[in-house]
Amino acid sequence: MESTRLDTKKLASVLNKAQGKLDEAAELLEGVLVHLTAQQRASLLRAPKEFPDAARSLARMMVDHPDVAALTEFDSKAVVEDLDNVALLDPIEEKASHISQLIADSRLLWLAEAYAASLAAYGVAKAAAKKDASLADVIRPLSAIFGSRRTAKKPTP
Repeated sequence: MESTRLDTKKLASVLNKAQGKLDEAAELLEGVLVHLTAQQRASLLRAPKEFPDAARSLARMMVDHPDVAALTEFDSKAVVEDLDNVALLDPIEEKASHISQLIADSRLLWLAEAYAASLAAYGVAKAAAKKDASLADVIRPLSAIFGSRRTAKKPTP
């Protein structure tokens, strides 16, 4: 894969603008969306993917059966409102997921590029350090990361 060099100042400028827009979006959304605790999240039922269409059908039919709806406190309007609200989240969630994937992919690629280049330089510097002791300081910061994970063999007595 080719190197994906990108001027850090240019990236910082773009990310600053994006951060401002994300802050604005978060402020808008925090006023209308729900924030659950981990405990609340864990305690909620998980609706299957097919649920919204079936629930809309149920809500339409329950209007004709108020006695059954009353036994369970089923409110057709409330159910449809919840389903409509969820449907409105879909395009926002799709865009947020896309942004999250762009960030994750960029992080993965740029770290992989830096890691590969550093590993190659470390290997050469480590070999050269056997003849040039000044290179020991060069490789020291990465020794714990790139150094051998194998335990050294104990000398035989």
